[in-house]
Amino acid sequence: MFLFLVGCEHKPPANTPSFLIIWEWKAPQQNFIRQTSIQDNTVFLLLNNGEIAYFSLDRPHEITTGKLPFEGLISVLWTTKTSNEYSGVAWTTAGTKSSLTWFSTSLATNITNTQPPTFAITQTLSLTYTKIYGLWQINDTLFWAADDTLFMLPIDSQPDQPQKIPFPFPFPIVDAARYKNTLYLAQQDKGLSIVDLKTKKTTNFSWIIGSVESVVVVEKEHTLILGDRINGLRAYDIQNPWNPRFISVYESLGNTLDLALSPQGFWLADQYNGVSLLSLKEGHLSLRTNITGRVISHVLYLPGKEKLLLWHNDLFSIASVSNQ
Repeated sequence: MFLFLVGCEHKPPANTPSFLIIWEWKAPQQNFIRQTSIQDNTVFLLLNNGEIAYFSLDRPHEITTGKLPFEGLISVLWTTKTSNEYSGVAWTTAGTKSSLTWFSTSLATNITNTQPPTFAITQTLSLTYTKIYGLWQINDTLFWAADDTLFMLPIDSQPDQPQKIPFPFPFPIVDAARYKNTLYLAQQDKGLSIVDLKTKKTTNFSWIIGSVESVVVVEKEHTLILGDRINGLRAYDIQNPWNPRFISVYESLGNTLDLALSPQGFWLADQYNGVSLLSLKEGHLSLRTNITGRVISHVLYLPGKEKLLLWHNDLFSIASVSNQ
C-alpha cells in the first residue's frame, strides 16, 4: 500500500477561497475507489474488490483495510455511529437478485487468517429484490429504489416498515436531492425524475439532453443545480418544485461528473479540467476559480471542517479550503 503526504497549494485571485491538498492515498494492487463516504469523523473508501479502507479524518495516515462478509458488494451506506459501533446498509448482488442488508460492526476482525481480515458484523435484516436502482440518505431519511417502487424510511425506524411510492422509472439513480416534499433524482442519460413525497406523484424529464450525474438544491435561492456530464451545469428555479424553470447554464470545459455545495459556492469535479468553484448570484452561474493539473471525478464537501474529499480511479485526496 502506498501512502504519501503532500502539500500542493493553489493561490487563487483575491476574494476567492484557498485550496490546499493536504493528503493523498493510492489504492493498492491496481484497485480503484468505487465509493467514498463519511460517518461521524471516519472516512470509508469502498474498493472495487470489496475491500473497505477507513481512517479518522484527523489521522488519515493511520489507514486500515478490511472486508465485510458480503459477496457481490455494490455499495455501503453508513447510517449512524454509536460510541463503539457503526451501522449501515450493504447493497449486494448475486445472480439475478439484489439485496439490502442492515448491519452493525465495531470494525473488529474475527477472521484474521485472510488478507485483508474480515470485519465481524451483526446482521439485522435483509431485503431481496429483482433489481435495485439506487440507495441514498438525505438528512435522517433513508431512500432506495427497487423493482417498481421507491422506499423511504426514517433512519431510526424498523427497516421492514418503509413507506412505499410507485416508481415507474427503472433506471440507475446516481444522485438525489430534496426540496421540501419534492425529491429530485439524477438518472444519467434517462434524465431527471421528480417525486412528490406527499401526493406520491412521479414524473420524468427525459427530454433533458445529456447525462444528469449530480443534483444539488440551494434552498435559500429556491434553485436546483444539475451537473450534466455533457452540457456542464444548469440552474433551475424551483419555487414551483414540480415544474423547474431554466434560468442559467455554465458550460464546463471538461467532463462534469460531480457537485458539492459549500459556503464558498459549488465545487465541481470536472474530470480532465480538474476541480472548479462556481457561484450562483441573482440566478447566474459564474466561475470563481479553477484548479487544473489533476483528474477529479468525485467531490464531497465536509460541512464545518472546511475540507474536500476528492477522488478518481485509484487516487484519493483531502484538500483544505478556506475563505481568504
